[in-house]
Amino acid sequence: MLPSNSRLPCLVGLALLLTLSARGALVITGSVSNGADTATVAAGVPVAGTYSGQVVNNDLVNAGQPTLSSSGWLAPKAPFFQSNTVNDGLGHPTSGSSGSGTYLPATFGNANQDMPQTWTATLNLATNTFGYDLRTVRVFAGWVENGASLANLRFEVLISLVGSASFSSLGTFQYTPFDNTTAFESGASMVTLQNDSGSGSTPFATGVDEIRFVFLDHGFNPVAENGTDTVDGTVLHEIDVIGVASVPEPTTTLLGGFGLLLLLGRRR
Repeated sequence: MLPSNSRLPCLVGLALLLTLSARGALVITGSVSNGADTATVAAGVPVAGTYSGQVVNNDLVNAGQPTLSSSGWLAPKAPFFQSNTVNDGLGHPTSGSSGSGTYLPATFGNANQDMPQTWTATLNLATNTFGYDLRTVRVFAGWVENGASLANLRFEVLISLVGSASFSSLGTFQYTPFDNTTAFESGASMVTLQNDSGSGSTPFATGVDEIRFVFLDHGFNPVAENGTDTVDGTVLHEIDVIGVASVPEPTTTLLGGFGLLLLLGRRR
């Protein structure tokens, strides 16, 4: 058995670990819009028309933000096409090919393009060494002609905590407002994930250094207008992860200081 004064550093380490954790259940809410066949406009128009005020460009995973270290799709897989990255803060360009978004097919592509597709954002710990509190996740999807179902979403969210190399799943979430009868409509959707309080001010996870999204087949694949092809998968336009730098809880700070004093005392 360990001497009694040798167990305290272990307890301190456990207390530190417990503060870096998931907090409360994630709750999904969805919002959707659809319209007539709009093949003459850019693919980002349905999303822009509905969610122009929702996409942000200063969230934790936005490209160029000091909170982001790196992001990208898990090789060897890559999107079927990607006219804009999913974290550029633009969300829904509405002109030319730049409005196409990021297409993740279910079966339309090849083995390295079809779902499941994994996107990971690694957060910067250089200044925020305790990681980040996550408060809200928003995912935007949409398309114009040939398949409002491309706005359907099904994905798993995983997080990695500071000091851990592994990922833990927070759940798989599905929002599928469009079925196989909507092939000739345009569609847009926004999925929001928050703590079960629903306020967006209470974190659902703290001490996070990486967040991962695994996009999955939602199961709807209507026949396209040409009568032969099927439309499957999802077209993403933006991923927002809103949060703040984690701050250690006062009890953890006190335990850590007490443990340090004990260790210094033992060296005398």
